[in-house]
Amino acid sequence: MKQFIAKIANSRAIFMIGCGYLFLAFLPLHWPINIGLDPSWSYGITRAAQSGMQFGKDIIFTFGPWGFLTHGVSMEIVWWQIWLFRTIVHLMFWVVFTRLILTTDKSHILYKYLAIFSIGLIYCRGLSHDYELAYTLLALVTLLLHKKLNSFWILLLGGLAGFLSLTKLSLGIKAFLLFLPLLYPKLANGESPKTSYLARFIPNISFLIVFISAFLLAGELFVYPAELFQKSIRFSLFFVLVSLLLTIIVTFFKANNPLGLNRTYGFNFLKIIEEFSKQSKKRESRGFWPAWHSLLVISFAISTLLLSLLNRDIYRYLHTALEITSGYSSAMSVIGPRPELLFGLVCLVSILFYCLEQARLSLQNPRLIAYFLSVFLFSWFSFKHGFVRQDGHMFLFFHTLLIVICTILMVHRNSLQPSGNTPPIKRPYRRPFVLWIMAFLTVFYLINPSLFGREFGQVNLTSLSPLSVIRRVQDTSDIYGKYLIGQKQSQRNLEPEDLGDSVRNILGSESVDIIPWDIVRAEKNNLNWQPRPIFQSYAVYTDFLDTKNLESFQLNPRKYLLYDFKSIDGRHPFFDEPKTLRYVLCNYDKVSLDKQSSSSLILQNRSLDSRCATDGLPISQAKEWNVPISIDEMDSGFTTVKVKVGYTLLGKLYKLLFRAPPTYIEVQYYNGSTSRYRFIPENAQGGLVINPLPSSSEMFDLTFFETESYSNSNKVRTLEFSNSNSLLYKKSLALEFNNYSLDKTNS
Repeated sequence: MKQFIAKIANSRAIFMIGCGYLFLAFLPLHWPINIGLDPSWSYGITRAAQSGMQFGKDIIFTFGPWGFLTHGVSMEIVWWQIWLFRTIVHLMFWVVFTRLILTTDKSHILYKYLAIFSIGLIYCRGLSHDYELAYTLLALVTLLLHKKLNSFWILLLGGLAGFLSLTKLSLGIKAFLLFLPLLYPKLANGESPKTSYLARFIPNISFLIVFISAFLLAGELFVYPAELFQKSIRFSLFFVLVSLLLTIIVTFFKANNPLGLNRTYGFNFLKIIEEFSKQSKKRESRGFWPAWHSLLVISFAISTLLLSLLNRDIYRYLHTALEITSGYSSAMSVIGPRPELLFGLVCLVSILFYCLEQARLSLQNPRLIAYFLSVFLFSWFSFKHGFVRQDGHMFLFFHTLLIVICTILMVHRNSLQPSGNTPPIKRPYRRPFVLWIMAFLTVFYLINPSLFGREFGQVNLTSLSPLSVIRRVQDTSDIYGKYLIGQKQSQRNLEPEDLGDSVRNILGSESVDIIPWDIVRAEKNNLNWQPRPIFQSYAVYTDFLDTKNLESFQLNPRKYLLYDFKSIDGRHPFFDEPKTLRYVLCNYDKVSLDKQSSSSLILQNRSLDSRCATDGLPISQAKEWNVPISIDEMDSGFTTVKVKVGYTLLGKLYKLLFRAPPTYIEVQYYNGSTSRYRFIPENAQGGLVINPLPSSSEMFDLTFFETESYSNSNKVRTLEFSNSNSLLYKKSLALEFNNYSLDKTNS
């Protein structure tokens, strides 16, 4: 009886039924438009893609031109693309993980059940589509780890990584790292590479060139979908011409070497081609002359380079996306409970030691070494993403932790064991109790986050009920009907963003931008929305990004602005995009409206010159942290301060590997009150408006557009800079104060 139960419990049918049930329970449906900060950027990237805006130029954001496929909302024209892509990703995820579970050795039955339970729990807690895709890639690489791959596979994987970088740059980087182990040759058990110790850690050069070229080519072709056809034709022409040219050169040098290059200069082009093809000769010839295979590889790489240099769209996108990514660590950092962070660090370090130990046991197999190191880097990326903003984002790391533990536990152990007469390797992690302990603690945490003082509520398991699964399948069978229902839901969600007829009549069909982030108003009120590149103010993390927004206004001034006086994380609204704000203050007037017409300020571009002028020379100072700085009293105009914050070497490493803690400005007003605001060191050098510093929308309106004299509740007497960790920042701050006069007469 026990044998029968054990056989049933370990049968393929049981695991396939369990995976199939979870697949049906979480089938993707539609995501209606909603209001709020996150729903607004979801709408923004969808509308940008629908309108054919060019990412890296017209739009600069965390997500790329295809980011709407993973985080977009259901809108006309693109809704079916979103649903189809998410359904394919969902199907791939379960096909790959089911295959991984079924191919795991039967003796590891606990690993299989842990994987199914963990994945179901992650879905119940909430799994984003980009991470679902990342986990699919991790499982796929694990499956391909022991397969012999050819150039077609490498071409496909490189192109996939390039395309994924256009959904979100961090996703493309993860794919790039995960695919790198597959560039190493596959070795049979007990086989040692016939190369030197150092050379064995160099990937197949031919594969590496194909992989990087495919990455760049896919990025260049798809970064601006409107030019996909033209770029494809251009690349094809480059490829044909370069291949013909290289063929002529190879044929010429093979038949005749009139210059005697090989003897005189030690250079022979044909020799390079043949040497380059040595690695391919045994594994990939498949009946083709290896030299021609290498010639095609070189032609492919040169053609890709020519196309990308000619257009430079992919470089522009990668540059701006890296700027967003680099600024995120300091601008968006949120510090949460220390026990939670400590638990995350212990888990990450445990994964590191496990991967290093397994890599040490696999010194004869460079592919396995690269695999375990890439798994750790994948875990570290998720840790950084989850704990930079230690709120709900930290669930992303613990989701990844469970997936990584399940995946590496299911890696075939016999792949690490030598064969033949070689003595078995002593394996200190034969029974990885540490991973099991981490898995159980993580499961407990995801079920009940109050373990670390979190109040996110317990996990919702209603999606797993049979009735919910049946309803999900029914909704999927009528996906267009569900889309229409979602459109009606979107309209109901957008009701609070109705500006009213009086405001819509003023705005008409004129160009409009919305500050700081409520851009769903454009959808509700049918506005001619022309966004600045970083279309949500809080995401202007660096001075470079602030300059891009400023240049956008200077080249294409919007006729109207909808302005709301608000920000996030305790920042003052003036500190989000300082250069852009100064342009708005100097070049826009307020449109007078009935107070009941709109909760937002309506600003109109001036027909006259700027209403600001510099008043006196800049005053430069060097001040230390936590030292009060006096500000000259003024009854008109405003004062800005450019702040240059320096990081110590420890601070730079801390920011790169983890996050930068918040920095603050504490101000004391002339009425005796004080306020503390967060600022971003990377964009503060643009010049923060520091005096007057209103604390509400009404005071902002009165101070900068109405009265001639300032209230003492807005005028700043002193300001003081502070930080959360003095070891990470240089002691001295470089400050530059500038005064501006302000003409409040409407044009």
